[in-house]
Amino acid sequence: MFCSHRTLPLVLLSIVVAGCSTEPPQETASLRAINASLDSPPLDGCFDDGSIAFNAIGGQNLGTVYGQVVASASTIDFVLDGNDCAEPFIVSADVTLAVDTASTILLLNVFDEIEAILLDDDNSTPAAGMTRLRFVHAHPDGPEVDINLSDGTLLVDDINFRGVSEYVAVDAGELVLQIRSGAGDDILRTFASFTAQAGQVVTFYFLNTDDDTVSPGVFFTRDVE
Repeated sequence: MFCSHRTLPLVLLSIVVAGCSTEPPQETASLRAINASLDSPPLDGCFDDGSIAFNAIGGQNLGTVYGQVVASASTIDFVLDGNDCAEPFIVSADVTLAVDTASTILLLNVFDEIEAILLDDDNSTPAAGMTRLRFVHAHPDGPEVDINLSDGTLLVDDINFRGVSEYVAVDAGELVLQIRSGAGDDILRTFASFTAQAGQVVTFYFLNTDDDTVSPGVFFTRDVE
């Protein structure tokens, strides 16, 4: 019998077509990587066995889509793109992935001090007519800030660098996000309008919170379409 294999984009994993193996299917988890270190060169992420988990993230390619990986404990080492998973490692992330969960390896800080943290993602379906938003403060020199809608609605209070908010449910529609001072009275930055669609889960990564002349200031991932 002919057995074919395929790879998921960006996160690489061979999947044996049913009928080609008598071994029980492996239990899996969803994993992706985001490189929010703006001065980082592209990096590859490598599993313990030397295989590539993530390819060339950073620069113009800030992150990957979710891919299915074996649910287990492992270390993922990040190296310069094209380094064939050989030392020296730039930064490493210890990950323990439970079955049927979703996680994000987030790289942040300036490249000389780059660090990796693992985020537990909650991609459960929002209530009808709602969008769920999460916010990550990834600006190393940024102050403590609040995150508001342009109408003044407070979404996140007092978030610092490395801070990751809880998920916030909002009505679907056109949203304009603002960064305000920790006291909430000074508007530091207003971002372009964003369309929040019903049923989606979205994570925003703030790369610059306090200077309209610096771009990009924010990027986002639609975690659930």
